Amino acid sequence: MSIVIYTDGACSGNPGPGGWAWAVAPTGEPSGFGHEPQTTNQRMELLAVINALRTYSWEPLIELVNSRDDISFTWVKAHNGDPMNELVDQLAVAASLSAD
Repeated sequence: MSIVIYTDGACSGNPGPGGWAWAVAPTGEPSGFGHEPQTTNQRMELLAVINALRTYSWEPLIELVNSRDDISFTWVKAHNGDPMNELVDQLAVAASLSAD
């Protein structure tokens, strides 16, 4: 069975308050999000992926990806109308606002 997870990170300023989020397609459930008061957008993007994968395995990201052949990553253009991409963007932005 294949699981598709969308992830996103947001930051107000770079560095600044940031948030990350992930959600499972097609319904957006389960999902997760978090924030940090002083961070970068790139760090939030990675934390979204790491936290999503931790939900399904507690292995570190690099070890998890290197040890399995059923994990792949696909870049999705931001703000393109994809419902799941828009959902994780909204969750990440809302989380970043909580970091203030």
